[in-house]
Parts: sequence; C-alpha cells; structure tokens
Amino acid sequence: MEFNRLKDGSLSPLPAKHVDTGMGFERLVRVIQGKHSNYDTDVFTGTIAKVEQIAGKKYDNSSNKEAIAFRVIADHIRAIAFTIADGQLPSNTGAGYVIRRILRRAVRYYYSYLDFKQPLLFQLIPVLAKQFENVFPELKNQEDFVSKVVREEELSFLRKIDNGFEKIDRIVNGFAFTVDRVGFFLKDNNIKYQEIAMTNFWPNIIELPDYDLSFEFYSNNEEFDKLKKRSLSEKQKSNKKYYININEINSGKIDKKYFENRIGKGLPNGNLRLLSGEEAFELFDTYGFPLDLTKLIAAENGFTVDETGFNAEMQQQKTRSRAAGVIDTEDWIVLDRHSPNEFVGYDTLEVKAKITRYRKVKAKGKEAYQLVLNVTPFYAESGGQVGDTGELIINNEELIITDTKKENNLIIHFAETLPADITGEVIAKVDLNKRQKTTVHHSATHLLHAALRNVLGTHVAQKGSLVNEEHLRFDFSHFAKVTDEEITAIEKIVNEKIRENIPVVIKELPKDEAVALGAMALFGEKYGDIVRVVIMDPKYSIELCGGTHVGATGELGFFKIKHETAVAAGVRRIEAVSGKAAEEYIYSNLELLNRMDLLLDRPKDLSQAVIRILGDNLNLKKRIEGLESKQLSALKDALLTKAEHLNGIDFIGAIIEVSNADALKKLCFDLKGSLPLTEAAKGYAVVLAANIEGKANVAVMLDETLAAKGFEAPKIIKEHIAPLIKGGGGGQKTLATAGGQDASNLDKVIEKAKGLFS
Repeated sequence: MEFNRLKDGSLSPLPAKHVDTGMGFERLVRVIQGKHSNYDTDVFTGTIAKVEQIAGKKYDNSSNKEAIAFRVIADHIRAIAFTIADGQLPSNTGAGYVIRRILRRAVRYYYSYLDFKQPLLFQLIPVLAKQFENVFPELKNQEDFVSKVVREEELSFLRKIDNGFEKIDRIVNGFAFTVDRVGFFLKDNNIKYQEIAMTNFWPNIIELPDYDLSFEFYSNNEEFDKLKKRSLSEKQKSNKKYYININEINSGKIDKKYFENRIGKGLPNGNLRLLSGEEAFELFDTYGFPLDLTKLIAAENGFTVDETGFNAEMQQQKTRSRAAGVIDTEDWIVLDRHSPNEFVGYDTLEVKAKITRYRKVKAKGKEAYQLVLNVTPFYAESGGQVGDTGELIINNEELIITDTKKENNLIIHFAETLPADITGEVIAKVDLNKRQKTTVHHSATHLLHAALRNVLGTHVAQKGSLVNEEHLRFDFSHFAKVTDEEITAIEKIVNEKIRENIPVVIKELPKDEAVALGAMALFGEKYGDIVRVVIMDPKYSIELCGGTHVGATGELGFFKIKHETAVAAGVRRIEAVSGKAAEEYIYSNLELLNRMDLLLDRPKDLSQAVIRILGDNLNLKKRIEGLESKQLSALKDALLTKAEHLNGIDFIGAIIEVSNADALKKLCFDLKGSLPLTEAAKGYAVVLAANIEGKANVAVMLDETLAAKGFEAPKIIKEHIAPLIKGGGGGQKTLATAGGQDASNLDKVIEKAKGLFS
C-alpha cells in the first residue's frame, strides 16, 4: 500500500509503505507459533479447553460436527463478549440483532452437536477476560455484567429452542422413509382409489393433476397389502415404486398434514426440499431462529430456504404494524415560505406568532390539522419527553393544541379544527400545569440515571425513556432484577439530591468539549456540533439533553419508584413519580393502608394480621377441596350405576352439579379407571354436562378404540355440542371440553351424544 485516496479523488503518498497480506491477527499468530490451524494457537486453545471441561467432550481437531462446534463456540464468544463490553447489548434491531444472531448460532452448535442443554457461553467469559485483560481491560472490568447478559440471552433462546427444532424436524423429516418414488391416491366418487401421480421424491415433484380435492392416504390394511404385493413385482423391475399406508401416518412415522400442505401449496418448481418463506418466518417470529441459522440447519439437511418468501412475510408484518398507525396527510398549504420556525419554550410559555403553513391529516377515520408557527413555546416530542399541549388564540377564537411533534426540523402543532381567520395574529400558550409536571419528571430522570450507576454499576446505560406529567419511565441496561434493597438505596440518593436543592446548570458547548467535561452521550443517538449540556452537580450528573428542566433539584419535592420490571434480556424498566404525582401516589397508598387497617379492626401488627388471614384462607380452600373430592367420589359411584350398554360400548351421559369446569374433567378421569364395566364392552364414552354460574360446561371422554374408529372428542364437541350451547371448545382425541352461553339445552346435549352411539 503506497497511497491514501483523499475525498477529491487525489492520491497522497503514505508516510510508511507496506504490503497488505490480508493475514489478520489469528493467521499471524498461527505462523509465529507454527500451527496448522488458527484454533491450535493459544488465541483459542484456552477457550476450547474450557468448553471441553464444561461439556465433558474432547476436541479432536477433525472436521466432524462435534469438532466444528468447538471452533464455532471459541470464535463466536469473542465477538459476543467484546461487543457487549463495548456497550452494545443484544436486541431485535440493528447492531444488537447481529450480536443476538451470533450468540444463537453458537447456542445451536453446543445444543445440537455437544448435546449440552444448559447455558454454556457465559461460563467462557472469565477465560476471555483473563486472557485479554491487558489488551481489552473493559471486559475484565465488566466481567460479571457481560456474563449475566450472555446467560440471560442463552436462557431466553434455550426456552424456545426445543419447539423450534421440533418444527424444523417436522419440515425436513416430514417423510420418515427412504424412497425414490411415492404413489398418491385420491378418493373419487367413481373410482374407489385412483393413482393420480407418480413423483420423483428426491429432490423434485412432478406437476400434479388439478384436482379440487384434498389428498388421502390408503387406510385399508387388506387392500394395502394387495397393492404392496403388486408393487413388489414392479419394484423388482424398476426399484422405484412404493405405496403409503395410513397407519404409518397415524403412528407418527409420516406427518400427513405436512405432506398435504406441501403438495397443496405448490412450492416453487414443486421442490419438496424447499423450506417455504412462511415456515422460515414462523421459525423467526415464534421461535427466535434468525434466518441465517434456519438456512444453516436447512442446508445441513439438504434443504434450501425460500428467502424471497421470507422477505415477503417480513414485509407483510411490517406493513401490518405500519397500517395501525398510518396517517393520511395532505400537502402543506404554505402561507409564508421564508419565515423561521424558532423554539423559545425554554424561556417562555407564551408568545405572539403567526401561522406559516398548515395541512389536513386523517388517521383512524378522524380528521385533524397540523400547523407550523414562525415562533413557538411548544416543546416538540423528543428525547422521551412528550410534546406540549395548550392553545392558540386567534382573534379571540381558541384553538386547542393536542400534541406537538417535530418533522423534518419543523415543529408541528396538532389541532382538531382550523381557525376562521388563518392569517390573523396568534397568541401561543403552553399548558403551564402539564409542562411543569413533565419538567419535574424529566429532571428526576437525570437524578435517577446517576443514582442507578452509583448503586448498580457504571454498566448502566439509558435504553429508552418516557417523560410526561403523570410519571417517568426509564429503561436501562442491567442483567438482573433490581432488589428491594437496591430500590431503597436508589430512592434515598435521589431524594438526598432533591433536598440539597442543587442548581440545574444548562450550557451549550461544542460536543467534544461537553464529552471531555464528563457528559454522558446516549449510545446510538445523533448529536450536532453544538450540544446542550444539563448539569446537576458536576460530580453527580452531567448529560447531553434537549429537554426542559427545573431551575433547582428542590423543585422536584419528592421521588418514589412505583415499579421495576424486565423489558428484554439485559434491559430493565423503572416507573417512578416525582413532585405532585409522588405526593398523590403516597397519599393514595396511605389511604389504602388505612382502609385495610380499619377493615381488620386496627390490629397491632397489620402485616401479621394479613398473613394470618391468608393462612386461614388457604386452610379453608384445602377443606373445600377435600369436600369436593368426596363429592366427586360419590358422583362417580352414582354415575357408574347409570351406565348404559349401547352397541357394544358402555355409555354414561348425565347432567351433574359441580362448582367448576375442572371438576368435570377430573370426574371423567376418575370414571376412566372403572371403565369399561364388563369384558364384553368394546369401549366406553362419557358425556358430562353442568350449569356453572349460568354457563354451560360439557366434557366428552372416549376410549382409544372409539377414537380409532373416527369418534374423536373434539369433533363431537364442535359438530354436535357447541351449536346447542352457543359456544365452542376443543381438546385431544379422547378428551375434549366445551363452554357456552346457553345452559338451557344440556338435556339435549346428552340426548344428542347418546344418539351418536345408539
């Protein structure tokens, strides 16, 4: 390399010329250490040795999948650990999703090929932190945090991975037999079974005749055996022809629904080894499988992925999301193209102005208007702070402003109507009460952020916020639930800073100067060359912020955290109140506490009184459950005496009295142990109905013999019972339940069910 290409295209000689070998750090180490593979160098051997210890398996340097898993894990954990330590947490978007994809790919390798089903990657962080402590000390300093974030991510994916792999297995192993050709049979009114196509099973399927019927599989064992014998002679000639028995499908060897769906959908080129875009998107959306991971697994099984179809499904989801908030905007009507759009709301909440442009908008069937002023005190929604509301007064006509937002550097005021005189002088007035309450919560957010870093650690970084007149909501990076003790410590720090009545100093500085001062810049935020710096004690809180703030921290009055919850892996959320909202929150809780104290006749120790009541309630529930169990036992004995013998089966149908729907199911299971009543009975059916608090409840239980003959419990519920009770239900083949609004037809339910078996 000899030159540096400048912006204008000219070449400037480099002070030091060299050859770019493309070798990279790992390859250079490999050459120096005389190794045959990068993974044999000490860059990776420590990590691989730790994986061996954790997984209980030996790395053999081979090209088998187990050895590849060792290498993938050793490689991926470095990218994961260093990036998180550098401030980027795993997420569903942007750079965060890249980290999540890498991590989930590594999880898949140890899950599938090392047969390790517990979090593994986080256990490697101490090894990396020690190895690179002199090169990248940030990882050593945040070792505990990075480990916990990685562990949470692993746990999150592992909770879904079983179902995801089961889904993939159903797709790639939908046909659990190895054949070259498959005979399809279609039930027809004229021909009992008609062979409609012969297919080249792997990898393509020939075009099928256009039948407006669903595919069926051969179910008669005797007829199937004849076909099988016939095919044997043909097999000797061609070694190509086979038939499918429905019993193999019923036993789970062949997935019938999968088979029918793939033929019916008509995949591109008829390729049965194509994983559809719909299936890939379901793996992504439901099971958390990134597309590249799905492609990898598909390729390992000889499948390809319909990426075009996947992208179409992704686009449809985005379109659906956008459609919910679509705003139909007309063109701007410009009154004064050259007027400025100045914000003066830091210093005043009322100004004289004029409308420079406006337009009509329609959202969710409602019309509204957007207006732009040449000068405005209204703060536009930004940095988590909601937009101001208030009013515009034009020739004594009041126009209510419902929101303020910013678009293309224009501050836009939202109103439901237009004034009669659009060109008149405007008095713009911000809602003082709302602005003050919102301002209090914004300043409280800064105090909270600093307190979180003091109590939990400097890894805490803002990940989102909402500031309005009612409360503040603050999302931040942290690996675990914030304990009650930590919550108390955070509140104490914030309230101490409030009592100190610290002056809030606001400066506009060059960005570099502000950062040198210690100002916190939010990761991913864009800042101009000149930034607004909000200082609440230079030793406590310095942040870049464009929001509105109090003059001194004492104006906040009091601070109280209401809730602390999880938002995503490694991200927590705090909801809190300050000022008047905190006062109202405290009074509300004290009032509730006082009511409880009064209801319990003002006990000496309220908490112990509540604990005692809860204990008494639990004991009473147990007694009720015991009585209900005895009642069900008596009901079971009574129902067994009413059993009828219908067409070779024992049938029990009755309307009973129980307190809940679960009791119906329990009674069915209790009866199951006593049925059939005689050896002569070929099966049994139980239909129980009850009126529970004015609602119809029904349970249907069948034995396996009846289910095999086509008497499936969900089908009986759906086709025969649900219409009678004006409801619905479902369940498994041998047990299903239903609920409905009409309990007047329960006798007809029993009659209808009985008629099915008569």
